[in-house]
Amino acid sequence: MQITFAVKPPFPCSQPLPLPYKERQLLGASLGSKDRGPCLGLQNPQGSWSHYGTTFPSPTSALLRQPARTLWYDRPKYVFMEFCVEDSTDVKVLIEDHRIVFSCRNGDGVELYNEIEFYAKVNSKDSQDKRSGRSITCFVRKWKEKVAWPRLTKEDIKPVWLSVDFDNWRDWEGDDEVELAQVEHYAELLNKVSTKRPPPAMDDLDDDSDSADAATN
Repeated sequence: MQITFAVKPPFPCSQPLPLPYKERQLLGASLGSKDRGPCLGLQNPQGSWSHYGTTFPSPTSALLRQPARTLWYDRPKYVFMEFCVEDSTDVKVLIEDHRIVFSCRNGDGVELYNEIEFYAKVNSKDSQDKRSGRSITCFVRKWKEKVAWPRLTKEDIKPVWLSVDFDNWRDWEGDDEVELAQVEHYAELLNKVSTKRPPPAMDDLDDDSDSADAATN
C-alpha cells in the first residue's frame, strides 16, 4: 500500500512524522504490519504506539472495547446510574462536571468502556460511586436541584446500551428529603451487600424503612 503525503516532508522519514492522533489511528488500523513505516510511529510489543516519546493505545484494542449496559433514573437532587457488570475488575469511574467516564473488565476479561456527556452540569465533588458483585452504581449530584432531566445524555440520541430504570423511576415532587435519606441508606447497603447478590432497588428501601418504623412502634 502506498501512502501519499499532502506536503512532502522536508526531512528524511527517520523520525516519526507528527501526524494527528486520529489520522495515525486510521492509518495504523488500515495498514498491515509490513506496511507500517516509521512515519506512523513505533509500535511497541504490547501493541501500543509511541510517537515522539508519547505512548498511545493500540487502535485494535480500542476497537475491541464494548460498552457496559447502563440503567439510569432521575431524582430531585441526584441522577442515579447503574453499570451492569458482573464480577468486575479494574474498575475506574471518573465523574466530571459535564461527563462521566467508566471502564472495567467483566468476569470474562472483556474490557468495557462508557463515556457519557451529561444532559446538564453536575456537582462532581459531591458525587460518588459504589461497587457490588453485579454492578457499579453512581450517585451523580445535580448542579441545579429539582430540575427534571428528560434524558441522561447531552445529545438527543439514545445509545442502544442505555436504558431508563423504570423500576426506580417515579414522580419525585416534594420527595427530596426522602431521597437524601435513601441515598445514604443505599450506599450503606451496598457496603454490606454480598458480592454475589444484586444491589437492592430503591423501592425496597421504602419497605425497609416501614419495617423499621413498625418495629420501633
